[in-house]
Amino acid sequence: MSWPIFIQTLRSYWVTITIYAASLFGYSMLLASMYTIVDNLSGVYTEMFKAMPEGFLEAFGASNFFEGGLQFESFLSMEHLSLFWVIIVGAFVIGFSARVLAGEVEQGTVALVLSQPVTRTKMFLSKFFAGIIGIVVLVFASICGFLLQANLLEFETAPVEGYWLFIFVAILFFTGLLAVCLMFSSLVNERGRAMLFGMVFLALSYVADLFARLQEDWESLQYFSIFHYYGKPDDILTTASFDDWSLVVLIGIIVVATAIGLIVWNKRDLAV
Repeated sequence: MSWPIFIQTLRSYWVTITIYAASLFGYSMLLASMYTIVDNLSGVYTEMFKAMPEGFLEAFGASNFFEGGLQFESFLSMEHLSLFWVIIVGAFVIGFSARVLAGEVEQGTVALVLSQPVTRTKMFLSKFFAGIIGIVVLVFASICGFLLQANLLEFETAPVEGYWLFIFVAILFFTGLLAVCLMFSSLVNERGRAMLFGMVFLALSYVADLFARLQEDWESLQYFSIFHYYGKPDDILTTASFDDWSLVVLIGIIVVATAIGLIVWNKRDLAV
């Protein structure tokens, strides 16, 4: 890894990371504060969920709410962590990945970077680790917002071990997405195409996981979706446990996608 490139990348993105982190922190606090209102209407929610198919409840992270009542963690999972949060942080990951490789090729700045005594591998890994730092900041900002507001409003929450495990799983999940998106970015010359590939990958992954939950005949589709290995946020938060196989697959995605991206990035023709 090249420390100058790593530091320069973070300097280029500190404003974006700060805006994302501040927004996620504020929204997390706002969402947590709504828990009291929703908790008072838990009976209404229960009656509403009774009319929904079981697959639908599981697909949208509401099955634990129906089975065990409305807990703070089930509320967070149902309203935010199962989908919308993934889209928000995923948008940062996709945009970052598209800009740091394909964007530099498109703008011609890759020639300036590689004219210095630095290899393509070091450039790639420097961008990769800078992206991980951004992911860590966004994940911590979100969870800290939830916990701070829960503490201020004196909500009962799951043991902190579950939150630490979820932070680890979330960082691993988004790092997997980062590795895949950097792989796409190493393949193309335009930032727009790299972003498109990343968005299509995330969308298809979600659709595959959704169909697998809704239709038993399509259950095998779940294994082709990165969302499947993300698991259920409320289960992780409340039980402080995570499937070992999913952990292995997420690590495998990171290793394989990073390796492919490095190979392509080192072998492709670049105007340097």
